[in-house]
Amino acid sequence: MRLGLRAAEVAALSLHDIDWRSGEIVMRAKGGRAGRLPLLADIGEAIASYLRQGRPRTTLREVFLRTLAPIAALGRGGVSDIVLRACVRAGIAPSERTGFDRRWPARWSPSACPCPR
Repeated sequence: MRLGLRAAEVAALSLHDIDWRSGEIVMRAKGGRAGRLPLLADIGEAIASYLRQGRPRTTLREVFLRTLAPIAALGRGGVSDIVLRACVRAGIAPSERTGFDRRWPARWSPSACPCPR
């Protein structure tokens, strides 16, 4: 949420899109555009932890995978479901009909933001 990514952009993230040395993520945006975003330290640590301890062993290049057989890339619906469950646990209840507004983080004031920056 903090980077304002769409679920499809997160689902499409592959291992070669993470530039650990420069601290950047290459994102393939809507319309085929590509851009670079900063790999924030806590996000990088969380991804590295997932890759070491949570990600199933496979030759698939997508970062985020289903954990149940058959092992496959996590789709945008799976990403959205995970985000929805995390929001509910955090006490944030966005409407399922309207979806998530990826611009929310930019509009939150630091005191109103429910997630750490």
